[in-house]
Amino acid sequence: MGIINSTFRKVESYLQEDIFYIPEYQRGYSWEESQLDDLWEDLIQIYNDDDIESHFLGQIVIHKNSKEDKKKYIIDGQQRTSTIIILLDAFRSAFKTFETQDAQYVVDDITSKFIGRFSSTINELRLHLGKSDHDLFRDFIQSSEKMTINNKKLTKSEIRIIEAHKFFTNEIHNFIDEQPKDKKFINLKSLYESLIREMVVMYVETDDINEAFIIFETLNARGKELETSDLLKNHVFRIGGPKINEIQKQWNTMIDNIGKDEPTKFITERRQTLKSF
Repeated sequence: MGIINSTFRKVESYLQEDIFYIPEYQRGYSWEESQLDDLWEDLIQIYNDDDIESHFLGQIVIHKNSKEDKKKYIIDGQQRTSTIIILLDAFRSAFKTFETQDAQYVVDDITSKFIGRFSSTINELRLHLGKSDHDLFRDFIQSSEKMTINNKKLTKSEIRIIEAHKFFTNEIHNFIDEQPKDKKFINLKSLYESLIREMVVMYVETDDINEAFIIFETLNARGKELETSDLLKNHVFRIGGPKINEIQKQWNTMIDNIGKDEPTKFITERRQTLKSF
C-alpha cells in the first residue's frame, strides 16, 4: 500500500496516540549537549514569544508491519523522540516538587499520555528502545521510581541518556528559580504546554519497509548531516529484503566488536585499506 499517513502533528498527539518501538539495528542514544541546548532554547523562545504559533522539530518516519501487528517502528526520528521523553520526565520530576493537587494532575497527565506506566505487572510504556538502551531508559527515565546508577557499567549511549536528563533537570530548575514566587507553577505549566502543543513533527507512516527506508534517505539527503554508518546501514537494510533479520544480527555483531561509537571510523579505514590494494 505504501504511505498510509502523512501529516503534521503536535508532540501531544504524536506521542499519546500510539506505542512506538525503536528497531534493534538503530544506533544507541547519541544526542550531546549542543543538540539538547538547541531544543531547550527553541522551547524557551516559543514560551517567550506569543507570535510564534508552532515550531517544527523535524520528521518522524514510521513503519507499521500490518493491521494485525499493532507495533509501530521508528525508522527516522528515534533520537528526537527519545529526547522528548527525557525532557517530559524532567518536567514530571519538577512538577512533583510542588506537592499540590494541580501539580499532581500534570504529573499523572505526563505519565498516562506520554510516558506510560511500568511495573512487575504492567507494561504500558509509550516508547520502547532497542536492547542496548532499553533497560536504563525504562528504569531511569520512564519509571516513576528511579534506579540507582552504577556509572562503571554504563555504555556511552547510556551515559548520554543520563546526561540529557541532568541537563534538562538543571535547565528546568533554573527556569523555576527565575519565576516570581506566586507564578512558579503556572509558568512552568505554560512552558510544558509550549512543548506539547506548539512543537510539531512531520509524521509519515508507511506499511512498506522498503519505502520507509527510501523516505528516510530522501529526507536526510537534504541538508541534515548523518554519520556515514547511518546511511550505509539504511541502504543495506533497504536492499536486504527477506534477509533483513540475518543482516541485523551481523550488523549488531560488527557494532559489538568495534564499539557503538566507532562504525564510521571503521568503515572509512576499511575503505582506505581496500583502495590501497
